[in-house]
Amino acid sequence: NAAEEGDTILIQAGTYSIDNSIFLKNNIELSGDPYGQTIIYTDSFSDCSTNSNPAMLYLNGVSGVTIHDIIIKGPATSLYTQHENGGTSSIGGLREARNGIKVQDSKNIKIYNCKFLLLLSDGIRISRSSNVQVKECIIDCAGHDSISSYRSNKIKIDNCIMNLMINTCVRVYNSEDCS
Repeated sequence: NAAEEGDTILIQAGTYSIDNSIFLKNNIELSGDPYGQTIIYTDSFSDCSTNSNPAMLYLNGVSGVTIHDIIIKGPATSLYTQHENGGTSSIGGLREARNGIKVQDSKNIKIYNCKFLLLLSDGIRISRSSNVQVKECIIDCAGHDSISSYRSNKIKIDNCIMNLMINTCVRVYNSEDCS
């Protein structure tokens, strides 16, 4: 909350439990330990499941955000528990809440070298955003889509690994200039 525009937030190696979304501001770099030792997780099916709390990391109306070297882990213990618990939230549906990262009405976003595990919905949900780059991420056990782009443009996904999702690896709809 104390971060100001242009700051870099370095999250030291460790495991951090959250109950609510982490909201990122304009021109912030969120950096984990480069050796894969920074884990942000939730252990409850009701966490990050409302309109105001739709993802573990939430970018809403921001520009110039970079996120890297973070493991984002959901509360599921298996593909079965994802399927059984992923469809219920206070706002309904699978895609609008319980995401690893939700990028909404934002631009110039970079997400790289992150890992997503055991989520109840999308690994990365992008809506009404532009110039979003996702590269060198691993999305393992997404409860819905690994990466979803809706009404967005200039989305670039490069060199990612996607494994064991309930729906699709990459879902692109009503979006333009995507690769």
